[in-house]
Amino acid sequence: MMNSFDQRVDELLRQGAERVLKAPQSWRDEVGKAVVAAIDSENMPFIESVIRRENLIGVMHWANSILSDPNGPITPVISSELYAIIREQVRKGELDISLNGYRVAQNITWRRWMRIVFDLTSDKDELQAVLDRSARSIGNYTDAAIAILSRYIDAERADWRKGPQHCSGKCCSKCSVESLPIHSRPGNGSVTSLIDPIQLSASGQVKFSETVIW
Repeated sequence: MMNSFDQRVDELLRQGAERVLKAPQSWRDEVGKAVVAAIDSENMPFIESVIRRENLIGVMHWANSILSDPNGPITPVISSELYAIIREQVRKGELDISLNGYRVAQNITWRRWMRIVFDLTSDKDELQAVLDRSARSIGNYTDAAIAILSRYIDAERADWRKGPQHCSGKCCSKCSVESLPIHSRPGNGSVTSLIDPIQLSASGQVKFSETVIW
């Protein structure tokens, strides 16, 4: 049974998540530009667009999950488009540019999140508890997403070494089924076709607003 302090920490996490879900355009632009700069995609607009969107959706998915359940596990959202980009990277023998943006988005989100938390409370015990829990949550989410994609990359490379005919995306289906929410599993469309990073809320719709102080 939760005590009053734990309930207060949960409420602060929810309040912070609400502010992230109402993030102003300037924050969204900051994340997008930083991610694009980090992936070094050599002026490949489609790859830049997918990876930028992927990371923005990830941030909003994390906040939406915290709002729904501050103590629950959060399964990473990964789109079929990103898996397709990774397959192409493997085919071309390129570096794993698709993974670089996750840490960048994590760092920017963490800086913004700290501002939110310090604006919500000045109590040192509450600050420590909220920051400790959110640091673990954000870190775990990023680590989980990177781990899923890294395993997929390894699987694709193993198939590619057997010959191009083996690298047909079969492991993409496996990774998708294991890592994506039910509504975005194969046969139901890609994540990016169902989740717009500009609109999602506690029911799945995130709305950006200029009313938040960052």
